Amino acid sequence: MSAFWGVVRYEYRMAIRRWGMWLAFALAAVPIVGGMEVRAAGPGAVAHIWQAAGTLALGLNFWMPVVGGIVMADRLARDWRVGVHELLASTLLSPRGYVLGKYAGVVLATLTPVLAAELLLAGIACLRGAPAALVPAALVAFLAINLPAYLFVGAFSLACPAVLPVRVYQVLFTGYWFWGNFVNPRAIPSLSETPLAPVGKFVAAAFFRTGLGGQEAAPPYTAAQAVLNLATLILCAAVALAALTGYLKWQARRA
Repeated sequence: MSAFWGVVRYEYRMAIRRWGMWLAFALAAVPIVGGMEVRAAGPGAVAHIWQAAGTLALGLNFWMPVVGGIVMADRLARDWRVGVHELLASTLLSPRGYVLGKYAGVVLATLTPVLAAELLLAGIACLRGAPAALVPAALVAFLAINLPAYLFVGAFSLACPAVLPVRVYQVLFTGYWFWGNFVNPRAIPSLSETPLAPVGKFVAAAFFRTGLGGQEAAPPYTAAQAVLNLATLILCAAVALAALTGYLKWQARRA
């Protein structure tokens, strides 16, 4: 167990110190900060705190998970490049512990700037007149909307680069994110209206009464659909991590 937490701490420290990650997230947040702080502080936010919190969280899921997926994609490849995996193989840490420790560390590190941005937006809205209750509501929205998206993205951003070149995965993932979340399936076949869409619009609509435009009065998705969406994302993440663990065990047997 101590080796597992050691991997978590190592990955978190390595990722959180990357100034490029903070810069990329800051650039991705600029249009959100400029466009959403006014809506979060407007009259609708005073009367509907949860709707404002959901709008903030969902808006942060438009661009930021793309940055997160790109950032997380090179963590496993880096270990192979510098030989860290060989060092860990000499310890008592199992492949499953290694995968789970790396996964927890990189996801927590990637979520840190997202949480900072969300609290910043909520704080700005409060300074502009929104109730202070928006801050704890934003934390709940972060856990319900942002966290599942990054758990899903993080699992595949670790697993897929094990069998694909990192740059190829980053390009494919960027295209997938917009195709799988925002493309109208009536125009082009996509996953955007299925439980496999990780952007968080099912939860935002069902529980926070809001959408990407922040103007939805009636939720287009039910609570049951939102729960199914969350369960599907978590299950897919678990399958991806299990597949990565199996692949690493197979590689170890071949070595």
